[in-house]
Amino acid sequence: MYLLQMFNALMLGTSLALASVAVPSEHGPNTCTVMACGNPGLNGLPGRDGRDGIKGEKGDSGAILRGQQGFPGKAGPPGAHGAQGAQGTPGQKGQKGESTAVDAVQRQVTALERNIQTLQADLRKIKNVLSLQGALRVGGKTFVSTGWQETFSAGRDLCAKEGAALASPRNAAENTALQEIVKKNSKYAFLDINDIQSEGTFVYLNGARVSYTNWKSGEPNNHNNNEDCVVVHENALWNDLNCEHKSLIICEV
Repeated sequence: MYLLQMFNALMLGTSLALASVAVPSEHGPNTCTVMACGNPGLNGLPGRDGRDGIKGEKGDSGAILRGQQGFPGKAGPPGAHGAQGAQGTPGQKGQKGESTAVDAVQRQVTALERNIQTLQADLRKIKNVLSLQGALRVGGKTFVSTGWQETFSAGRDLCAKEGAALASPRNAAENTALQEIVKKNSKYAFLDINDIQSEGTFVYLNGARVSYTNWKSGEPNNHNNNEDCVVVHENALWNDLNCEHKSLIICEV
């Protein structure tokens, strides 16, 4: 009895399910089946991962287009004080500029102009001295007679004005040359020698002590205590004399 009831119920459910699926409604197909319109069931367990498929062919790389260059950015902050960057590669040697050659020529011209001025000054000096009378050259000196008789101080100034000095023989050869000039003029001549500062200590006009002498016997004697200058005679011997006497003036260059 119980089995018959269960069978009838099962048949009834099956008939209803088939009717709802196979028989259309007069208003159109029935879109809601008994199973579809029911409450959704629970999700099942996830399936296992499938196997990797076959590796496909490499696709074509797309064309990369480069955009236009942007505006330069702001200058960065300066580096640390005193920091020096790495030395760059030396550049190619440039062509020699014309200005270098011009500068070299200009320097040469300037040097020549200075030399010419020096030579002109020396020439004037020699011309002035030789304009005096009786020039005689010995060794590295040239003795020139003025032909005039002056006091010691006046003769000193006369020679200095011409860029020369009073004659002062430093050896026998120079003393002999002065002797010749004195004999030619028949007058004794002042020498650049005196003991004005210290009696008995004869020095040149520049203050240096006399290194060569040719005194006459008994001289110097400082006669009357006022003979502080020196003259050379025709016999080449020296004598002390009053500086205010007038004697022949011989200059040396």
